[in-house]
Formats: sequence, structure tokens, C-alpha cells
Amino acid sequence: STTGITASSELLAHRRVYEATGARAILHGHPKFAVAMSMLCEEPDCPVKDCWKDCTRVRMLGDTPVVAGEIGAGGLAVRVPPVIGGPGKAIVYGHGVFTVGRDGFGEAFRAMVGVEDLCRADYFLRFHSRTRGQSKSE
Repeated sequence: STTGITASSELLAHRRVYEATGARAILHGHPKFAVAMSMLCEEPDCPVKDCWKDCTRVRMLGDTPVVAGEIGAGGLAVRVPPVIGGPGKAIVYGHGVFTVGRDGFGEAFRAMVGVEDLCRADYFLRFHSRTRGQSKSE
């Protein structure tokens, strides 16, 4: 449940990202394709059952790291800062996207749009691939 989570519930995560990157801007959003694609894990027989908060593996969607982290409990403050520095972006499993702008808002916004565009394209590529495969086998 997200009851009790307020707009400032991720303040610690934002602060740690600023400390780790020196960014002038941080965006945090919940773009639908990035969130949906972040939940795609192709790890067979994974023993981790609460992937959204307990998975320690960093996966990649394109050049964007995907990490687990419990929202509102400090998990994002631990998992996001170590991976966001290089690419300037990170996706939190089933939750949303963090992007940074070292020069300001525009850079962070373009990164957010870029992540969502990549995830949208990947989603439809996979969808069309599966539907074409089904029609051939019928």
C-alpha cells in the first residue's frame, strides 16, 4: 500500500543522488512503459520472490540500469545513487524513473523522455514479435 507516502517520502533518495552526482536537477517520474518494462525479468527460476524490493541484481534496459528498492523506506536512497552517476538515469523496478541534469532541467527532462521512448519501442517490438510468432504457429 502507498498509504502514508507523501511527496517528500523520497527526499532521502533525492538528496543522495545530488550528493553522488552533483547534478543541478533531478527528475523523478512514473512513465508507464518504463515502469512496465522494468518488471520484465528473464531470470529463470529466480529464488527472489519480492523482486521489487529484494533483488540485488542490476539489470539493464538499453543503457539504463534497473534496480529494486522499497519506496518510502529508504531502499531507493541505497540502490539508485550508485547506478545513476554514469548514465544519468535509473529505473526503479515497478515504480519509476530517476534522471539527472548536470547542467539543469532540460538535460534531465530529455533523459526522462529518452528512457520512456526506448521502453515504449522495446515494449512494442516484443509485443509484435510475440503476436507474429503466434499467428505463424496457428
